[in-house]
Amino acid sequence: MERVYIKNLRSMKTFAKKFAKTLSGGQIVLLRGDLGAGKTTFCQFVAKTLKIDEPITSPTFTLLKDYEGRVLNMSHFDLYRITNASEVQEFGFDDYIFNTPKDRVVFVEWPDNVGEDYYQGVKTTNITIEKVDDNARYVTLEEK
Repeated sequence: MERVYIKNLRSMKTFAKKFAKTLSGGQIVLLRGDLGAGKTTFCQFVAKTLKIDEPITSPTFTLLKDYEGRVLNMSHFDLYRITNASEVQEFGFDDYIFNTPKDRVVFVEWPDNVGEDYYQGVKTTNITIEKVDDNARYVTLEEK
């Protein structure tokens, strides 16, 4: 487990870039944190490193956005409005989680809204972003 103090947006960008360079495809990244903690911002910085040109926005109302990158492709889920696992099975969430293509990395915001046991047996990278103040954050990274 790694815990990093992020003092401002620039240091978040540096951390996200470093993290993105560790990605090789097929990974599931679970993002946790309160509203406004910086989960989507983190995804935006990772996407730039993956050479994704399209603007990254929160998929809160669409639940999923897929992006094509020149390094890796990215799927970005926001499960904020989801209340149980059956709601995500309707649109193929299982395929993204249990059969992730090697040319893609999957980011899931609010992953616990489908239940904590949902990802059991799946190797995930868990990132928790804790807001300290308007600029600073603690980011905890843990492989499970």
